[in-house]
Amino acid sequence: MLTESSLPIYIMYKYVKNKLDYSYCETLPKGVELSEQEIPLEEIEIREMIEAWYQSGYSPLFGEDQTFWDSLSLDSKNTIKGNWLSSSEKEKRSRLERLESTILTVLRSHVYFASFRRVLTTLPQSPTQYRLNNLLLKASNEAPLQH
Repeated sequence: MLTESSLPIYIMYKYVKNKLDYSYCETLPKGVELSEQEIPLEEIEIREMIEAWYQSGYSPLFGEDQTFWDSLSLDSKNTIKGNWLSSSEKEKRSRLERLESTILTVLRSHVYFASFRRVLTTLPQSPTQYRLNNLLLKASNEAPLQH
C-alpha cells in the first residue's frame, strides 16, 4: 500500500523544488501573493491558515504584531471578518487553542509540515513567530498521519 511519504513528488515550482523541501530554492518576493505555479497549493493553504490563526486567534489575545503581519505575503489581508476583540479572555484563549489544535492536526501531513516549516523561515523573529515555532516543535513530536 502506498502512503503519502512513499509517493515520489516530481512537481517543480518556481520557489520550491519538492513539496517536502524545508527551504526555498530562491528568495521569495516581498508583498506579493504567490500562485500555485510558484509554491505548492498546500503552502498557499498553510499561509491562509496562519493568517486566520493570527487574525482571529493570536492577535485578539496578544495584540498586533506589525512586523509579523507585514511579513505575510497575502493580498487578502483583512478579509477575515469577526468581532474577535469583544470576546472574553476565556473565549479568546479557547478560540486560539482550537485553531492551534486544527493546525497541529493538519501538520501531521508531511507536505503541510514542510510547507509550514518553509513559511516560518520567511518570518522575522517576533513573539508571533516564536509561538508558531512552538507549534512546529509540537507537530514534530506527534505521529504523522498514515493513509
